Amino acid sequence: MNTLARLGPLLIGIGCAIPKGTASDTGGQGASSVDVIGILITPDELIVPVGSSVQLEAIGLSAERTSVDLTDAVDWTSDSPGVAGVSNSLEEEGVLNGLAGGVTTIIAVFDGVESAPATVTVTDAELSSLSISPPTVIIGQDDSIQLSAEARFSDGNSADASSQVRWITGDASVATLDGNGHLTGEGSGTTEVYVEWSGVQSEPISVEVVGGSGGTGSVDLTIADVYATVDDDGALSAWVDVENLGSGTAAAFWVDIWVDPDGTPSFGDWPDAFDECEYVGPEETTTVLVQGYAGEGGTHELFVVVDSTDDIEETSESNNTKWVDTSSAGGGGTGKPNLVIDYFYYYYDDEDGLTYYWIDVTNESTADAGSFYVDVYHDAYTEPVIGSTGDVYQLVSDLPGGQTEYVELTVSDECDYYCESWVLIDSFDQVDESDESDNTISL
Repeated sequence: MNTLARLGPLLIGIGCAIPKGTASDTGGQGASSVDVIGILITPDELIVPVGSSVQLEAIGLSAERTSVDLTDAVDWTSDSPGVAGVSNSLEEEGVLNGLAGGVTTIIAVFDGVESAPATVTVTDAELSSLSISPPTVIIGQDDSIQLSAEARFSDGNSADASSQVRWITGDASVATLDGNGHLTGEGSGTTEVYVEWSGVQSEPISVEVVGGSGGTGSVDLTIADVYATVDDDGALSAWVDVENLGSGTAAAFWVDIWVDPDGTPSFGDWPDAFDECEYVGPEETTTVLVQGYAGEGGTHELFVVVDSTDDIEETSESNNTKWVDTSSAGGGGTGKPNLVIDYFYYYYDDEDGLTYYWIDVTNESTADAGSFYVDVYHDAYTEPVIGSTGDVYQLVSDLPGGQTEYVELTVSDECDYYCESWVLIDSFDQVDESDESDNTISL
């Protein structure tokens, strides 16, 4: 997530013929009046096929909490230039080129300030599939939402590819897209959106645009529950259940947390930790994981706010806050786990005659799930039942709350055209879940 997106307007100055990488060099988007205290590279983690290129961006954070595009002003460096290089030429500032298989770190430097590193993996594996999230979208006319595209490769690796794919809408009069997956509702109706990259096309997602701005109905955000922990090193992890009580949809708003504040924070006060809620539909609840630093272990009082910057127009603004502490929040984590299948895909390699399956399993709760099995039923046309054994399976020894397990299973059989295969998680009902109805899915 590009956390700098929450900051104020860009400071734009007038560029001059000044050496690159100094406080007055702006690459045409001047930052001469900005005291840069931090730099963020986006994307900050990506997988690049050998021979392909990606445009990186460098966003500077000022002491005044404003942001400025420094892509053309920074000095770009690659830890392993033989794996991937980043251009500093005037015509291609920030363009990364994948040269050979491996991993490298990218750094951007401006006026002595060094960015947080970006990790780049260059792979010679084949691109096997693309997927878009969220899988369905309902928004109002003139409203917008950020979609994301995930790429999965034949070696099992996956990464966000939102800035690399080609975004395609079925009907531009209903919804339009920019090159990074930012979707805007243009007119009432339904359409589909899909992505393409290197000859691979994703399954389409459904997009519905209703009424005028906010025309999907009223929105009322509230905090249904919070569970928070602080480890011995002071690292804070808070799972915030954001509920939309209204009939409309809300997208791209902030969840903020203040740790041990002196009184109730005021509008505009900077939080100790925050993260973005990408989307919550009508009468739905979504969980946002907010991480930060609490200072030390032990019990802390937290003040949690949803839509802290008032980006969402709501029917009620009085139920957006909640006081909790790290010892009692969420009942101390005594709730039940809930296992869900985030991703299921296969790839047949005709050279070795093997079919590879990839399954991503997430524990959406804050409670530990313990051990369970993941079973794949290869080329099966009936839904599996609890207690049955798949053609291949794997034991997951433990899955804490909020974490994802990435499972890869291999079948010595072909599936070169189509296999209606199934996956079943917790196949022997070892985990007492809050919802047992979402443990199976087919291809």
